[in-house]
Amino acid sequence: MRTRFESEAEDEFEAACGLLVDRLVRWAGEQGLPVDGFTAETALDYRHRATADGRLGLWEPRHVEELLLSWLPRQVTELPGEERGDAPGTLRTLLRYLHAVQLADPRGPLTPGFPCKSGRKRRR
Repeated sequence: MRTRFESEAEDEFEAACGLLVDRLVRWAGEQGLPVDGFTAETALDYRHRATADGRLGLWEPRHVEELLLSWLPRQVTELPGEERGDAPGTLRTLLRYLHAVQLADPRGPLTPGFPCKSGRKRRR
């Protein structure tokens, strides 16, 4: 699955985003992890539209901070569903999923504290 789309490739991004979120929700359910599809879709939308490189599989600490402290409060007035207010939990699940299915971008550093491909946590 492609995880980088040019800004003008909206149809391809929307299709891939929908597929990614569907698979994430199914995987999270199997793992017993918190996830809200709307919040996950919003996070991917942020990574595609609001960052210079738009790589959906690369999440550095600065991206996490920008999403949670700036993008979500500006773009979303109310989160729907049971997971309302658990954007950090949904983002954590999204990042775990990206690593579990090997969609995390290998060209960038892993976010500290999240499992690497071997399943072990990285040490600082």
